[in-house]
Amino acid sequence: MPYDAGGVSIVSKTGYPMFERSKIHALLVVSIFAWTPAEAQKRSRWEWEGVERIVAVGDVHGRYDQLISILEGTALVDGDSKWVGRKSNLVLCGDLVDRGPDDRAVLDLVRRLQKEAKSAGGAVHMLLGNHEVMNLIRDLRYVTDGGYAAFAKDERSRDRRDAWKGYQEVYSEQGLDGDRLEAAFNEEYPPGYFARARAFGRRGEYGRWLL
Repeated sequence: MPYDAGGVSIVSKTGYPMFERSKIHALLVVSIFAWTPAEAQKRSRWEWEGVERIVAVGDVHGRYDQLISILEGTALVDGDSKWVGRKSNLVLCGDLVDRGPDDRAVLDLVRRLQKEAKSAGGAVHMLLGNHEVMNLIRDLRYVTDGGYAAFAKDERSRDRRDAWKGYQEVYSEQGLDGDRLEAAFNEEYPPGYFARARAFGRRGEYGRWLL
């Protein structure tokens, strides 16, 4: 049974209400198809010239340390993780998030490098993988404890309080005592859960960027 926590409808880690998913799906479809062939001919947004080199990386899955190692090894960033790739193009083939512990750090790095590469005449291209889309539609089954913890400081106490109240109303009739019920709630919605869900919403910091 869904309940509302400060504007974020909560069901479980495996999905939110279908009307939320439908909104996100519609935005994704519009972003892909809201242009005509005539408009496409006038634009060079999807074509690049003068590219010195292309480096493609896929399935980072929250391993910030390994991504840094790859970028340093391919001379795209220096020891301070600053872009030094000049006019090179870095293509990230999706699935930056989930499974690993540092997916927020990965996203922040990529967003920063996009700006630095553009200033140097290069580019960082971010493609959506299925795990980015899963986070956009609130399918959080592959988020790790570290993936939630990175958002814990941003969590609003009101969201957790309202969610806990709704959780009690739904599950207290199953005979669980207070401590067991609270433990079950914290396991289902660890610290940072609600802030992460909000950040990946269509108005959230990462949701807006991905969409």
